[in-house]
Amino acid sequence: MTSEEYNDDLWHEIPQAYIGLGQRGREAVPLRQCYIPNCSAEDPDTVHIIEKEEFPEEETKPGYTRQSTKYKIHCETCGGDFYLVFDKSTHEQEDGEYVSMQRVYATDIDGTNYGELGFV
Repeated sequence: MTSEEYNDDLWHEIPQAYIGLGQRGREAVPLRQCYIPNCSAEDPDTVHIIEKEEFPEEETKPGYTRQSTKYKIHCETCGGDFYLVFDKSTHEQEDGEYVSMQRVYATDIDGTNYGELGFV
């Protein structure tokens, strides 16, 4: 993979994710690292965004919608590619208010889930 194929400006679009610590609050999760099992490169200069793909909002059941964004990431350390996936779920409550939750997780290119990383 060459640096011409990278679109590292997209890192500025990615929101900060957090993991809950119960009653102790929350902690920021570093997303600019490799999440491929057996790699875990943490040097942000070796992890690059290749492309971004946005999916249209879809109704999952009455009153509930979901919208996803995927960022394809390349790791120079292990040479692998994976996705950071942001899923935003929204539903309308009985009082007319909307509640939204956005979670982020990592997958391989074939869609195998590497696990949830946190919430936005």
